[in-house]
Amino acid sequence: MDWFTQLAESKIQEAIDNGELRYDNYRGKPIDLDDYFRIPAQYRMSYQILRNANALPPEVELQKEIYSLRNLLESSDPEERPHLQKVLNEKQMHYDMLIERYRSAKA
Repeated sequence: MDWFTQLAESKIQEAIDNGELRYDNYRGKPIDLDDYFRIPAQYRMSYQILRNANALPPEVELQKEIYSLRNLLESSDPEERPHLQKVLNEKQMHYDMLIERYRSAKA
């Protein structure tokens, strides 16, 4: 064995000894892959990368922005409402277009 393999093996053994590689919570239970298969095949890899990076998909970010804008619109001054409504409409239209693109790609 070369030194790199020995180093890797020692790190793995150390993690096992520390209990870091125990998956008792999932042992004997089926893996739920429903969310995975809901994502169109061409987007799965990118979504997995985003998920591992703790980044949200664009449509989820838009949903959060739309939700915040709706709350802000309810509590805003009457003078600000037309501008906020315009921004909200643009975000909603962008979100609708994203969802339609995903649906058409799925079909």
